[in-house]
Amino acid sequence: MVGLISSSSLFAAHSDWPQWRGPSKDSSIEVGKVINWGSLSNAKVAWETKVGIGYSSVSVVDGRAYTMGHDGEGGNETVFCLNAKTGSEIWKFTYPAKLLPAMHVGGPNATPTVSVGAVYTLSKDGQAFCLDAKTGETRWSANIEGLLGIKTPTWGYAGSPLVFRDQIIFSAGRVVALDQKTGKQSWISGSTYHPGYATPVLFESGNDLVLTAFDGKGVSLLHALSGEEIARHAFKTQYDMTATDPIVTEEGQIFVSAISQGELLKFDGTKLSSVWEDKSMRNSMNACVLRDGYLYGVDGKHKSSRSQFSCVRLSDGKVAWTKENFGYGTLIVVGETLVVLTETGDLVAVKVSQKGYEELGRKKVLDSICWTPPSVSGDRLFVRNDMGRTLSIELP
Repeated sequence: MVGLISSSSLFAAHSDWPQWRGPSKDSSIEVGKVINWGSLSNAKVAWETKVGIGYSSVSVVDGRAYTMGHDGEGGNETVFCLNAKTGSEIWKFTYPAKLLPAMHVGGPNATPTVSVGAVYTLSKDGQAFCLDAKTGETRWSANIEGLLGIKTPTWGYAGSPLVFRDQIIFSAGRVVALDQKTGKQSWISGSTYHPGYATPVLFESGNDLVLTAFDGKGVSLLHALSGEEIARHAFKTQYDMTATDPIVTEEGQIFVSAISQGELLKFDGTKLSSVWEDKSMRNSMNACVLRDGYLYGVDGKHKSSRSQFSCVRLSDGKVAWTKENFGYGTLIVVGETLVVLTETGDLVAVKVSQKGYEELGRKKVLDSICWTPPSVSGDRLFVRNDMGRTLSIELP
């Protein structure tokens, strides 16, 4: 039996969104209110602010919202702590960092991880920080690029920090675990692969704790306590851009996807083998979500008119339905509703159903390019675009 390990117990409340892909790292959350998605077009924007260039999503813990942005030509990156209700600034932490605008505007890719009074961040150029969540004071910093011994990836560092027990884990071609309190290295994986952009996923397999490491040439499974490699499967895609988190099922299946294809793998405790490989679900930068045996996500490349919102059966890759005109959008699940942010800034509520596309509501909320998935905490949605325009929207 395989099971995802949720780190949500480390956080103040399950209504928080404390890290990349939410409390259980599956892009979903339950909310304590009935949401009238049919009136989404009338949803109120509670506040708006600018946080700088980039793609960091918003993490929310104990009424505070954390995100990151770059000032462009000024050469500085900033971690922001905002009042989640009002948007007012509580503190900010600024440091020199590279913009790295390769085929996009640049700026930070990773999302802050908030755990036990600390905020863990990773800059576009590989600087890791542990900040006090209340004050923003630096507890420790580390040069992840130096620790991993690799050159900066083409599109910069993108995997968000992952909390595991008393460690914080970073991945990009190699995987390193640091002590949460001191920043000292606990372990580092042995092999160096072409860097990728995905965040590791932690799961339980039998009596073992396992990490996925999705890099530019394949996926490795590592012992979470030591970094020792258990299994590896080659995965080839265009530009070696593997940027989406693997999806792990209770049956020991692992879905990996990139801009060229998706593939379902089977892990038997010692090795990985392919179940199917197809072009029915090709996630460019954001992972799809799994509900009741079906994958929901955007199939296709970013900035492509041919990208489409799709529902695909996990067991065999068969397409259940598709919907055009979403661009390279992103999505999360709120209760039993898919909340999608299109590439051009429409917020769309869609019913979770493999029977067909059923739109519940829609509201234009942003402009420019939107590649960052929404976050939810309490009665608020948080969205942003690549230029740093960030909104808090009241759930209808």
